[in-house]
Amino acid sequence: MKRFVAAVALTLLVSSAAFAVAPQEMMEPVTVKGVVIDTACYAAGKHGPEEAGCTKMCLNMGVPASFLTEGGEVLVLLPPADAGEMDAFKSLKAHAAQEVSITGMVMERDGLKAMMVMMVEAN
Repeated sequence: MKRFVAAVALTLLVSSAAFAVAPQEMMEPVTVKGVVIDTACYAAGKHGPEEAGCTKMCLNMGVPASFLTEGGEVLVLLPPADAGEMDAFKSLKAHAAQEVSITGMVMERDGLKAMMVMMVEAN
């Protein structure tokens, strides 16, 4: 499990650096509804309201947060480019396993979809 979490963290670190190169002016913010999940548990097939405690624990341990959209897509959640919007990203732990609407910039590269979080609202 530790190796899996380390591999996910490394992938996200490299991916976030690749996304940072994308020209920000070309992207428009979108709002998506869904559930905040932790990447490791979701990859292992465990998510949902019954896993809320595990999701919170994993996010508090540093496992990357992801977002399961109403349409069934998974978006890896990244900190915003603007440091002034960091509070929304930091609030993700408080919304673990909860339905929310997230506004941000969606990016895709080589099959990996990610969203830079700008705003989080409880549904």
